[in-house]
Amino acid sequence: MLVISNDDRNILIKKRKDIYKMSKKVAVASIMCLVLGGVALPGGILLDNLITDLTYSSVDEGLLGIKEEGVPLVEPMIKQYGSGEALSQIKNVGTLAIEDLIHQMGPAIALSTIEDIAPDAIEEMILQMGPAIALDLIREQALEASGPLVNATIWMNLIYEIEQMLGQTGLPGIGDDVAEDIYWDEVGIWVIILYVQFHSEITKKDYPEIYGISEWYGEDLNFGINRLSAPDPTEDYGVNRLKYGVDVEGWWGNRLPGVFEDTLVRTENPNWPEGADVDTNQDRGFGILELMSLIENASDTLLNEMADGYGLETSDGDYYVDGNHKLRILYNYYNDYFVSDVIDLFINDFNTEGTALWTDMPQYRPRDWNEGEISYDELKLYSFYEQWAKCLSYDDGVDFSVYEDSIPTNTRGLEPGGPDTDSGIPMEATFRLWDESSEYSFLNIENGIQKWYNAYFAHDSFNQSIYNELLNFFTEFDGYDYEQSLYGSSGFDSTDMDLILDWLWGNGGGWNQGAFYTTTLPTLLTSWYDVTMDSFCKQILFEQWANGTVLGMDLYPQGIDFSTIIDGMDPDTTGLEPGVVIPLNLTYDQCEELWNQESNYSLTNMDGILLWYEANSSDAPKEDLIGEFPFLNNDTIDLILEWLWAPNGFSYGLFPLLTQAPEPYGYSSTVSELALKVLYEQWSNGTALGMDLYPNGIDFSTMVDGIVAGTTGLEAGIPVPLNLTFEQCDALWNPENNLSLLNMFEGIPKWVEANEYNETKQLIMNEFNLTSAQIDLILQWLWGEGCFSDYLVPILIESEMGYGVPMEDFCFQILLEQWANGSVMGEEMYPNGFPLPLGDKEIYGFEVGIPEPTNMCLGSALALWNTSSPNSLVSKEGLERWFAAIDGDMNAYDEVKSANGLDDHCMECILKWIPEFQQNVMPSLAEYQYGLPMDSISLANTIQIGGVAIGGVAIGLGSTGLSRNYLVKRKKKKLILPKSKKEMGKSIQNLNNKLGNNLQKPKSQKLNEPKE
Repeated sequence: MLVISNDDRNILIKKRKDIYKMSKKVAVASIMCLVLGGVALPGGILLDNLITDLTYSSVDEGLLGIKEEGVPLVEPMIKQYGSGEALSQIKNVGTLAIEDLIHQMGPAIALSTIEDIAPDAIEEMILQMGPAIALDLIREQALEASGPLVNATIWMNLIYEIEQMLGQTGLPGIGDDVAEDIYWDEVGIWVIILYVQFHSEITKKDYPEIYGISEWYGEDLNFGINRLSAPDPTEDYGVNRLKYGVDVEGWWGNRLPGVFEDTLVRTENPNWPEGADVDTNQDRGFGILELMSLIENASDTLLNEMADGYGLETSDGDYYVDGNHKLRILYNYYNDYFVSDVIDLFINDFNTEGTALWTDMPQYRPRDWNEGEISYDELKLYSFYEQWAKCLSYDDGVDFSVYEDSIPTNTRGLEPGGPDTDSGIPMEATFRLWDESSEYSFLNIENGIQKWYNAYFAHDSFNQSIYNELLNFFTEFDGYDYEQSLYGSSGFDSTDMDLILDWLWGNGGGWNQGAFYTTTLPTLLTSWYDVTMDSFCKQILFEQWANGTVLGMDLYPQGIDFSTIIDGMDPDTTGLEPGVVIPLNLTYDQCEELWNQESNYSLTNMDGILLWYEANSSDAPKEDLIGEFPFLNNDTIDLILEWLWAPNGFSYGLFPLLTQAPEPYGYSSTVSELALKVLYEQWSNGTALGMDLYPNGIDFSTMVDGIVAGTTGLEAGIPVPLNLTFEQCDALWNPENNLSLLNMFEGIPKWVEANEYNETKQLIMNEFNLTSAQIDLILQWLWGEGCFSDYLVPILIESEMGYGVPMEDFCFQILLEQWANGSVMGEEMYPNGFPLPLGDKEIYGFEVGIPEPTNMCLGSALALWNTSSPNSLVSKEGLERWFAAIDGDMNAYDEVKSANGLDDHCMECILKWIPEFQQNVMPSLAEYQYGLPMDSISLANTIQIGGVAIGGVAIGLGSTGLSRNYLVKRKKKKLILPKSKKEMGKSIQNLNNKLGNNLQKPKSQKLNEPKE
């Protein structure tokens, strides 16, 4: 950028206001011409001497005349050539300004993009980590759901133990062969736990003292049961219906459950044939659970119907006790006494070797996994793990609707092993798989689930290291001792490994119903959170962004690592969340408001993000934000602002990395490259990143200080878009291309010619693959009245972005550079001198810097052309000193040298130039300005030699001199094209240095020969 001192600027301002007047000498000469017009031949001699004297001594007038003539000539040239220079400046300064703007507004763009793509990205994360999160939540819910099953199983097993005990030991006076029948048939079903005194007979087997139903209820509940018929293969006693269930349709459904009811898959007979055994290792208390559910929901009438279904005789009126239906009494006993009080009594037996429960229910023995003691919660947990590993409770898989009413019926997919899996996964390995503290557990969020995920995708590849690492760890667990005898377990192996991987992400394991992730997880998420997978992912995004948690868990204490989402990013690329260090404690709905692209206050709206940016330095925007978002306060806003624009914050940390990411995450560009793309797009199409951010064009007052607000005009694509690609724009703005808009000395002249010559226009169209409509739009934008070169270039030149001076002063600077160094903006455009048009011919030679540059600075050049200076070339007093210096007056020499800041080289050039200027240029100036038939010196010689009558000439000369300035100001709009063209390969800074700081430009020595 051109830099001049305040003194120099004042000189320029004064010169603009200066009215150039004729010197006294010229005025006197004009009057004399009128007088001499009537004098005879001797007057010709006097006129000859006067003309010669006026011509040689009016160097100041000549230079000022050149200024008046030259500045208007330079102006259109500067506007045209300056278009290339201005675009070069815009490319540099504008890119930096847009880069800064991108850092301000970029978060809105980035967050909008993240919001759009995050569901996909986080869904990928859920693909990897979601099973761990979901299974952990399932385990919590399964503990509650497993409780009733554990209770019913214990009761079922207790009933079975009592039945076996009565049948094996017998009662007094009763043989073993009839003991069970008496117990079930004649005593009645209700003596299962009610009529027999546990504290007498059963406690001999080390059971805790437990009341039977009769004792607990305080009533004799015995009643008889009618046999339906004699035993035969097709019909059974009603009591066996109670034990095993029966196919009887009714309000309860298609099958009435029995106490020992198990799934029909194992028995393969819906009627449970006579003598069916109960497998306490596999059968569970489902019949009890179903029976209790039916009793809970039935009226007395329905209970009577159910009793009839079991074949129980209820007609004798003894089926009610104190107004209570006996089935209801059974329900009350089970829930209010057995479950609430008795279950805890059995826990001690589960932990005491030698007890019946220790022996007959080995899955509940204490093992390493529970450190020697087992609690009720651990019973439930074991039941859940056993189902997951071996499908022993629900052999056709758990229906999650059993756990939670909101989950649709038949939502399955918990277990990796299906009906065809014989032994299942060893329980010893199962406990490690479900132990989130183990780095190999699929519940371990930080490491374990990632290992399993990588093992799944690496399994079929050459590198199976992760797969083998997991396999080697779990093969150490062959299973507990009892598993071999009970389940035929053979230990953990690659079959189990593949089963788990297929269950998580493959074909569903042994069920062939699809992976847990693809079939089960989406349904569970929808039920738990009442959202789709996309919405759930968005919830996770917002929670992690605002509070640094995922479903309340601190999964990413340092923030989400984008290297796990976007390929090619360095590990530990974080910075998305403002709430990682200090949670913002915002809800999903509040975050959604802050991210709402339709809100002019949000973080993802272009107007909104600028309001947030203003809040960095002003309290008023903060008040506006709090008014719009009442859930925010100053502390919350400050946290977000710090996250957005701190030196290591989002805008300057993660955001630049995201811009370099491939689409759809980023733009595959650095911020600087992106800024250039935005600049090109805005220039050619009037859009930025596809958005109409500046419908009226970029306001240069937002980019450059000092420019009046509302100054636009950059865009060639407003109001009609050019629809150019980035590659076309980049070529058009490439200064190395000889036809580009930024190539001042070769490209720009071609664009000037293209206005008039179709050949040149076609040449440019071919070079940049432009259509006729596109090039016409660019030409109109370039050269149209009130358009870029005519309107915006002068403004930019006067601004801090340009040279800080008005166009007239800048043109004068260019004229001074040509005069002092024979160059224009550092380029040798006119090696033979500037062609000053005078009438029908051009004159050369006004430059002191041709053939050898003076290398004087701008301040010296301005001082030499300062009409107020007594030491300049354009004041009479100054000229007298310069003429004295030419004549050898050293005092005058030193005075003008010092006053103008010149060195000896400059002095030598000027002293040599003045006589040449007088001799070669001044006569032609006089000829042009006075309308003489020839230059003034030739005319004077002709007058003297030829004795020409000079009256009319002298009178005309005198009249002209009085009626007008020595040189008349004329504003020519004609462009003076350079006589030679050089490729401009210099940076803006170099041009500034050459033009702004000094006018030094070494050049080769060339003769100052006029153009032929």
